[in-house]
Amino acid sequence: MKYALLLAFLSLPVFAAPVKLNFTQTMGKTGKVYFAVFNSSSQFPKGKPVTSGSVSVAGEREASFLVDLPAGDYAVSIFLDENNNGKLDQNFIGIPTERFGFSNNPRILTGAPSYNDCLIRVLDQENDFTIRLIKLF
Repeated sequence: MKYALLLAFLSLPVFAAPVKLNFTQTMGKTGKVYFAVFNSSSQFPKGKPVTSGSVSVAGEREASFLVDLPAGDYAVSIFLDENNNGKLDQNFIGIPTERFGFSNNPRILTGAPSYNDCLIRVLDQENDFTIRLIKLF
């Protein structure tokens, strides 16, 4: 009997909640905005994301992505690829030369922020987060 209950529990669907990821401060640029969603500190920000995607922008100052995620903790990285080469360009010492951002809009001092600094909590309801794109130089 206990195995039947375990099997019934394991066969329950994992419910996903709608998540709206807004991004601002594209400064009217044209290009593609890429995002990656992570659920593990060991993968953030350059490992394998839970989900990722992109959207083209052509002069908009803000836009958004809609994704479905199970309730839980996540961190999001995002960048605006102005030259459409599919990557975040950096200068010779590794500082990004294109606009980028992270969930929870942490202060960028040296290097990428930690997973905990970028942590957002997705609940079993509609979720709405805003990420501000920045450019260091």
